[in-house]
Amino acid sequence: MTAVFAALLILSGTTTAAGSGFQSKIDISVGNEPTDVVAADIEGDGDIDLIVTNHASGTISIIFNDGRGNFGAPVNYAVNAPSSVCTTDLDNDGDSDLAVTEQSNGRVAVFRNDGTGSFGSSFNLLIGSYPQAIAAADIDNDGNIDLLAANTGNNNISLLRNLGGAVFDTTTYKFSGTAGPAAIVILDFNNDNYKDIALANYGFDHIALLQNTKHLGFVSFISPYIGATQSDISAFDYNKDGITDLITTSPEKTFLSLMTGKSDGTFDSAQKYTAGGNPYAAIGDDFNGDNYPDMAVANRYTGTVSILDNLQDGTFGYPANFKVGNYPVALCAADFDGDGDEDIVTANFGSGDISILFNLYHTPTDAPGVETTLPADFRLEQNYPNPFNPKTTFPFYVSKKGSVRLDIYDLLGRLVATPVNKIFPAGEYRISWDASRLNSGVYFYRLSGDGKNQARKMILLK
Repeated sequence: MTAVFAALLILSGTTTAAGSGFQSKIDISVGNEPTDVVAADIEGDGDIDLIVTNHASGTISIIFNDGRGNFGAPVNYAVNAPSSVCTTDLDNDGDSDLAVTEQSNGRVAVFRNDGTGSFGSSFNLLIGSYPQAIAAADIDNDGNIDLLAANTGNNNISLLRNLGGAVFDTTTYKFSGTAGPAAIVILDFNNDNYKDIALANYGFDHIALLQNTKHLGFVSFISPYIGATQSDISAFDYNKDGITDLITTSPEKTFLSLMTGKSDGTFDSAQKYTAGGNPYAAIGDDFNGDNYPDMAVANRYTGTVSILDNLQDGTFGYPANFKVGNYPVALCAADFDGDGDEDIVTANFGSGDISILFNLYHTPTDAPGVETTLPADFRLEQNYPNPFNPKTTFPFYVSKKGSVRLDIYDLLGRLVATPVNKIFPAGEYRISWDASRLNSGVYFYRLSGDGKNQARKMILLK
């Protein structure tokens, strides 16, 4: 980093740590007591939009992105005391639908996307008492995306089996083995090609691991000891060994727990990390462009996000803290402004807004005061990770300023997404893409620009 660029970071009010830097927060008002935020391409235009649950307002907010990180006014839909939301293609029509937990009446509200980013009336599915979290995956390997909800009041989870076209089995399958489930993540921890479940427990000092029996059932598996209750759980491969690892947050004990996955389906003892005070939610993603996932943590009482850089030796560095709104309880990451790096959004329960932190890691090569070597040619590299689920990154090089387009095609040659279609200065770029709305399979991606076309193959494996 040159002295000029370092000075620009200081003047913008940004804290940096081992390569991670973020612009000062931008707040967008949504509704009362936002509890969750997720990122997805709702309109199908290649831009990453935001969905927020507003618990006290009884609404979900859809906030559309113009592709440059400029967000419009929230579009609201009525939901009864929403607590969490997930986005996926439930009816197999190629766009992102929504599933929202309704906390006060123990239901899931399903909103089907009409293909333009608009939603009609929801239909409701009964689950259990005080549902706190929801996740989506193909649990029975039939090609349809099912739903799993964590019912804090019943100490169990509900499986809503999708029979196809967003028609759900009238039988709600329920499984125990958890105590006050607060968050849910779906992963295949025993490598049998069936999705298993990991749960954060707000009433127990272990996480819960539930193994898929392959017959619409789950059984308890060896559950790692945390030493405190947990509010959130996330899965990522921090050491890039191809095995999923887990991280949990324990706000009452003010620490994070990192559990390294092993090939036999078990996890090593938890490593403890501190963040900016009372960590409530955490995610793993590459924020500094070194191809290793770092940790981002929402700190409930201090109104900050902590970034812990991956040191690539099995450990993480000291947290760098960035101010967000009051009482952040959820966060997500995506490339909202199309510059090739991952930005962060928090849902701020106490201030009724979301905070956007734009990542300053990537600097265009024509930025003042930055001395770089321009790429010699226009080139598309292999995406990583590959296979992937559901997010991957496309590295490419632009030798001179011009229009660049990145298209995604399925095996039949149908265009399914256009993550990039804009003018880029000369430089090296990494564009993150979320394929949550697509089914597993082989896809091709093609980069066009400077009068050239280059294509590669990738595999989405859910």
